Amino acid sequence: MRLAIPALWLLLCGSAFPQAAGARKAPEFAFTQTSGGQTPLSQYVGKAVLLEFVSTTCQYCGAAMQILNRLHEEFGGHGLQIVAVAVNPNANILVDDFAKEQHLSFPFGWCTREEARRLLAMTPADRFVVPQVVLISPVGDILQQTAPQGDDSLRNESTLRARISAILTPAARKK
Repeated sequence: MRLAIPALWLLLCGSAFPQAAGARKAPEFAFTQTSGGQTPLSQYVGKAVLLEFVSTTCQYCGAAMQILNRLHEEFGGHGLQIVAVAVNPNANILVDDFAKEQHLSFPFGWCTREEARRLLAMTPADRFVVPQVVLISPVGDILQQTAPQGDDSLRNESTLRARISAILTPAARKK
């Protein structure tokens, strides 16, 4: 019961994903997939996107990948695209092994931390921690994202599930 009340509070108050004054258009952004090709975020227009910036050397990020795998299985055919992007040093070398170890079922790649900071609209003074979650609408608007310093509730699968359900239309969930 102790855990249910804070989880419900986060869900109702929305503190897990602070939102700026209104949604903002996602800027141009591309990441390099494990296959080597560049993938623009705009490729996913028409789908809701859960974009997660991670580190291949972060134990919490490894656990988060298992949550994303489950969410992809549940919502992937219902209008949600999950994408994870590593931002740590040498990510270009480490992403292949990380993806295999985690048995990822969704696109995974890498970019520089600076590229991620631009998409997240972080200032140079903001402390960048991982994982960072961004929820993007089917029309390409950033609806919600974690605060730069992170938030422990990001590892809460039910909170993520509720946020995704709120973004997807009832018609998309029925497909």
